[in-house]
Amino acid sequence: MTPQNKIYSDSTISRFIREIDDNDRVDFLNSWNATHDKNEKIYVSYDSTDKNCKAGDIEMAEYGHPKNDVGAPIINYSIAYDMTNEKPLLYKSYPGSIVDVSQLKYMLEKIRGYGYKKIGFILDRGYFSKANIQFMDSCDYDFVMMV
Repeated sequence: MTPQNKIYSDSTISRFIREIDDNDRVDFLNSWNATHDKNEKIYVSYDSTDKNCKAGDIEMAEYGHPKNDVGAPIINYSIAYDMTNEKPLLYKSYPGSIVDVSQLKYMLEKIRGYGYKKIGFILDRGYFSKANIQFMDSCDYDFVMMV
């Protein structure tokens, strides 16, 4: 929320997004997660999607396995949020050639790196793999996964 609940224009928001870089994004996520109670049990809902990209020369846009294949390169996006209070904990964009199942371990390690101690995960079938289940078991994480 902004002071006086001001609604900013699309151009103001676009200008702001152009001015931030990956370091700003990481600093924000670190600061944001530092404000949460690390001893409280949280259930993290995690999902990702892809976006077809026809914008031209964007380094992250790569050919992969899009949900809706229009023959264009794609960019993947993911988000993790606390199901209890519906606050986002992590978001990430990554190249289109990287499949969702391989990104789960990255997210699990990142959430653990924020210091959360009592974590459960809610995942869809895109993250189902023997390696992912073994990794979550080795971390002693509770999880619900569609299979």
